Amino acid sequence: MLPLILGYHNSNWIKIYHPIFEQYNIDLVIQGHSHNYQRSYPILYNDLDPSNPTISTHEQSYYKDPSGIIFVIVGTGGESIQSVDKRPYLASTYMGNGCINIQIKGKSLDAEYYSETKATVDHFVVIKDENLKKFSPELKPQKIDFSSRQVMK
Repeated sequence: MLPLILGYHNSNWIKIYHPIFEQYNIDLVIQGHSHNYQRSYPILYNDLDPSNPTISTHEQSYYKDPSGIIFVIVGTGGESIQSVDKRPYLASTYMGNGCINIQIKGKSLDAEYYSETKATVDHFVVIKDENLKKFSPELKPQKIDFSSRQVMK
């Protein structure tokens, strides 16, 4: 079974949501559930093999107008810590309690993950170009049939 990062343990989840995130130019997805910390490189949906996303850059911590989505799991405030299977698309992992601080200033997002001892475990920055295409209202949300987990066209 694949780790929870990005929902890749559930191929139906990723087949539905990753393309929608790309359609709407989402840069960062933050989620919980797994009891550990995981951050991906910016990744693109891989239609041929959805469980193996395409890494758009191996840059470790500074992303200017990233091509792809950065997925973060911050599930480290709960009861027990779970192990992390290091996958090629993961830029950073941590098994221990902690929290993330995210600051947004203008077109810059600065994220820093701290351990329970207040040590910096991970730090990354996303910078957006002011001239990039902004969200367009003519993009229509897709309907999702959750009973069959299909994206309806």
